[in-house]
Amino acid sequence: SWFIGETVQSDGKLYIVSPVDVSFLILPYLMKAEKNVPLDHLLEDSEFPDISHLAALSSTKDFSHVAERKGSPDLGVWRYNEENTLSWLEKKVQKLSSLLMEKKIPTTSAQSFTYVRTMDLDQTKEAYAALAHGIISDYLPEELSRTLHKYLKLPEHRPKQKLPKGAENQPPSKKPRMEGPLEDYSMDNVEVNKVKAPLTAKAKALAKSAAGSKNIMSFFSKK
Repeated sequence: SWFIGETVQSDGKLYIVSPVDVSFLILPYLMKAEKNVPLDHLLEDSEFPDISHLAALSSTKDFSHVAERKGSPDLGVWRYNEENTLSWLEKKVQKLSSLLMEKKIPTTSAQSFTYVRTMDLDQTKEAYAALAHGIISDYLPEELSRTLHKYLKLPEHRPKQKLPKGAENQPPSKKPRMEGPLEDYSMDNVEVNKVKAPLTAKAKALAKSAAGSKNIMSFFSKK
C-alpha cells in the first residue's frame, strides 16, 4: 500500500507521469489524415479511444511547426506539413544531442566514454546525433523516423551478417586437431607399449601393507 497525503492506496498501484509534447501524440493522426477535418474529428481511434481527450486540450495550441492551418482558427483544422515537421524535429535532435554530449552519455550501451574521447569532434557530434535520433524516434512513426534519418544525413547502419538458418542454435564448431596418433590403436594387431610410472615411497608403503589382504567384495560372495 501507498500513503498519499492523508489517504492509503491499498491496491499497490503507482502511476508516474512526465510532461510530453502533445505534438508527438497528434502527429501520427495528422500524417494519416486524408481530409482536412477539425481535431475533434481527427482524433478518433477505436483502438485508443482516450485520444479524443486531446482535442479539448489542443484546441488553443499552435501546430504550425508540424502542420498548416486550414480555415479560421475557430475550426481547429490542420493539415500535415512534412517540411515543417522535419525542421522542428531537427531542432529537437540538435538540442538533445548537445545535452547528451554535455552529460557525457555513452553513445551506445557497450561503448564507454573513453572510446568517445578517442573520436574527433565531427565523429563525436555524429555519434551523439545518431543517439538523439534514436531516442526521439521512440515517439515517431517508423516511416517518419526513416525520413528524419535521411534528412539529418546520418550514416546508414550496417546490416548484421546473417547466419545460415538454424545456425544460431548450433554449438560452436570445434577446431580441427592439428596432430593425431600416428598409429590406429583400434586395430588388434597394433602393440601398445605401456610405460609404468615409478611408484612413490608412499605408494610403495600402501602396496606393501595391502599385500595378502582380501578384496572387500569377497566378503559378500556366496559361500
